Amino acid sequence: MNPDALWSVLGKLAPEALRELIGADRLDSIRAVIHSGTGVAVDRDSSMLATLLLVTHGEQVLEDSKVRSRLLTLLPSDELEEMALALCGRSFEKSADNVLALASLPWRPGAAIALEFVGRFNVPARYLPKNTPLQVPTSVVHPFVRRPRLRDYQEEVRKRILGLLRNGARRILIQMPTGAGKTRTVMETLIDIARRDDLFGVGKSVLWLAHVEELCEQAVTSFEDAWTAKGNTPATVVRAWGSHKPNIEDYEGAFIVSTYQKLVALRKRPAEFEQIRRPIGLVVADEAHKVLAPTFEELLEELITEEVTLIGLTATPGRGLDRGQENVQLAVFFEKNLVGPAWSDNPIGELQERGILARIRHRSIDSSMAVALTAAERAAAVDSDLPGSVLSRLASSADRNRRIIDTIRDETSAGRSCLVFACTAEHSRILTAILNIEGERAAHLDSSVSKFHRREVISNFRSGAVNVLLNFGVLSTGFDVPRVSAVVIARPTTSVVLYSQMIGRGLRGPASGGSPECDLIDVRDNFLAFGAVEEVYTAFAPYWN
Repeated sequence: MNPDALWSVLGKLAPEALRELIGADRLDSIRAVIHSGTGVAVDRDSSMLATLLLVTHGEQVLEDSKVRSRLLTLLPSDELEEMALALCGRSFEKSADNVLALASLPWRPGAAIALEFVGRFNVPARYLPKNTPLQVPTSVVHPFVRRPRLRDYQEEVRKRILGLLRNGARRILIQMPTGAGKTRTVMETLIDIARRDDLFGVGKSVLWLAHVEELCEQAVTSFEDAWTAKGNTPATVVRAWGSHKPNIEDYEGAFIVSTYQKLVALRKRPAEFEQIRRPIGLVVADEAHKVLAPTFEELLEELITEEVTLIGLTATPGRGLDRGQENVQLAVFFEKNLVGPAWSDNPIGELQERGILARIRHRSIDSSMAVALTAAERAAAVDSDLPGSVLSRLASSADRNRRIIDTIRDETSAGRSCLVFACTAEHSRILTAILNIEGERAAHLDSSVSKFHRREVISNFRSGAVNVLLNFGVLSTGFDVPRVSAVVIARPTTSVVLYSQMIGRGLRGPASGGSPECDLIDVRDNFLAFGAVEEVYTAFAPYWN
């Protein structure tokens, strides 16, 4: 990472203070890998420790009151007394008490303490607390702007959906590989339905459901693009997720986007939930292989009456290779109406030939680890996925981490942008720190990172300012960066669904703005070998016959 003013200030702290802020366990894990690779000492030099602190904490580093407290100790006692009097309403005799009082002040956008940090430590703006910019909950989309036609296989799916609906189908699941344009295909189809039946004109609404907020905003953008090209009247878009608070009357005759979690919560307020449910004529369920989760299934059963159509989207129409009963239940839930293009025997290969998907260069690296699972861990792995205890043991291996680091650096040396799936959030942070120490432009994301910072990091990866993006649990869905040219799966899984989602991040081909080829690298302690990408796509076909 590039040094900045905050790094310079942190470098003035004593090494022992920085080691405490980084954490002994984290520092031990980093030291073990660095020493085995380069011999660089990371625990003595304050400038190196400051780098580690910034890398592992990211731009949210000052949200930690302990970090703010340590920085405040650099100020003279008279300045601390002056600040405490101005910001806390009183000062204390001991400097330590003034530091504690100041560090305990709320760290929020526009707070006086944040402005003091700018003035006294020259803290760059990116480390300050930020207001997350929110779109207005309701907007109006106007036609008409031309856009490229659907590809032939997308047009085929559109016609098949419309044909099934004409024949009385009420539940349909659409399967297309990640990168093949599921969202656009279904979006244009539902706009055809909305125009044909004048849904918005007669006060009926379309509800689009997603599991994460990033997918919600993508759905809004996709609808706006499609409606400006194919719409015949102004259309209202309603954002009904997170902190958005639309007016009750906005739900009628609109394109509504929400998360499953938001509507599950709204069910506890029956009057408001009914205002959303009553005008719905069509529901689209993104990542529809997840709908059998009890709370989500109950929600959909309440939303999908005889007059309401359900269209699901997925790349993997199943719950898991070892979940036969649930796979059958999913097929029955969608009335065995599985729609996809009439591919050849090798659909992935067909899309690769056309440049829509990247050609995958698949290889494995041996982690040299023998992980013995307990009986409980084996049972959990069969029932769902590898338990956290197993992933934590894998993440703690210095030899394994060194192999992962070397593999990533081989990819970046060849000019490839690299997306890495780590075993745990801590694993992702440690790998990110090591990569930065060794000269890479790496960044980390997990669910604890604020949405504002998450968007910033992804933007940096898109632009090339960051060439390695590591994550745990946040980028398997809702992440579309065509410039990914290498995917490293350092997080083993027994879930074919999760595996397909991870590899899908590198599938964008040149016709979709991506790369002609993508390196897919498995760390070989993957406890279930899924084989070629084509086999993952067709794994659940028998349940739908």
